[in-house]
Amino acid sequence: GVEHLPASVDACRQAGLRVEQGFVDSPDARLAAGPFDGFMILNFLEHIPAAHRTLQGIAANLADGAVGMVEVPNFDMIIAKGLFAEFIPDHLFYFTERTLARLLEANG
Repeated sequence: GVEHLPASVDACRQAGLRVEQGFVDSPDARLAAGPFDGFMILNFLEHIPAAHRTLQGIAANLADGAVGMVEVPNFDMIIAKGLFAEFIPDHLFYFTERTLARLLEANG
């Protein structure tokens, strides 16, 4: 995997996981252990200023037929249920199912 925070990298490695310290932030980023068969982004995409570049970089490190899982707060649900505490300063983007699908499709 890839992790940005040194303490998290250490924790992953102590748990026996293979992890590189860094951040995929461009379509030119290449990870030494790639290509990968899958990826996960859990409640992080909404925090990335150039999410499209990160997604392009992830796509460039995936094998043919790879799968992915992306979890973000659902804007439609936030509005429908009045979960206004979800509006926090470090959320740069909010996605509906449609806007998330469009972002993913447009960036590989």
